[in-house]
Amino acid sequence: MIPGPERAPQVAQAFVKTARDVYGRDMDFSLDSLGLVEEILDDLAQGEGGGSGFRLLLQAASCYLGEVIIRAGAGGWVAGARGEPLILREGGLSAVPYNKVMKRLEGGPEEALRPYALIFIERAEQERAQAAALAAAQSRGLMARLRKWVRA
Repeated sequence: MIPGPERAPQVAQAFVKTARDVYGRDMDFSLDSLGLVEEILDDLAQGEGGGSGFRLLLQAASCYLGEVIIRAGAGGWVAGARGEPLILREGGLSAVPYNKVMKRLEGGPEEALRPYALIFIERAEQERAQAAALAAAQSRGLMARLRKWVRA
C-alpha cells in the first residue's frame, strides 16, 4: 500500500525505527544518513526480496529519502496518480524518491542517494529564486502602473 502525502513523515519515522531495531543503524534525517540507507539497501539486495514486507521497507526508505530532502528545506509531498508512488515537488520541479530507491537497490553504488538529494535541493533553491525574482518583477510592474494611475 502506498502512503498518502500526510502519512509520509510517519512512514519515514517507522523506517528510522526499523533501521535501528533490525539493522542497528541510527538515522537522524541528515544528508549524511543517506549512506546508512544505502547500507540497508545493499543488505536487502543480498537477500531474497519480493514479499510484502520487502516492498513496505522500500516504500519506507523512499519516504525517509523524501523527508531528508524536505527537512533540508526543499519540496513537499504530493500524491502520485492512483497506485503510483508519492512525488516530491517544489514549484515546477518534481522527483519520485521511490524510483530512486529502486534504482539504488538494483544499480548499486552508482545510483547514490546523497547526490540525488543534493541535486533536488539545489534545483529547488533555483526554483524558489526564480519565483521570487518573477514575483518581484511583477510587483514592480504593478507598482509602476499604480503610480501612473495615481498621477493621472
